[in-house]
Amino acid sequence: MSADRLSRGLRAGALVLVVATLGACGTATVVKPTPGRSGSVHTTPQTSVAKPGQTAVVRRGDTLYALARIHNITPRDLAAWNGLAEPYTIYPG
Repeated sequence: MSADRLSRGLRAGALVLVVATLGACGTATVVKPTPGRSGSVHTTPQTSVAKPGQTAVVRRGDTLYALARIHNITPRDLAAWNGLAEPYTIYPG
């Protein structure tokens, strides 16, 4: 195997690793330009809106992440609204 071919393979592997790492980031961020300042950006973390009276029963195999995704809210907000601390363990029932 040539050194050039090995180098291309390493670069491709590094790119896959970077994409996978960035894809695993859990916090969504909304980027908004700051009025009156060219080139500067202000970021605001995405927050979920609670739907009054909406409940879900945790079933065996459910995860906090999966339940949050089904209900279109962030796992962190779901945990906070239910008084859960890390590691955010949930139980059926």
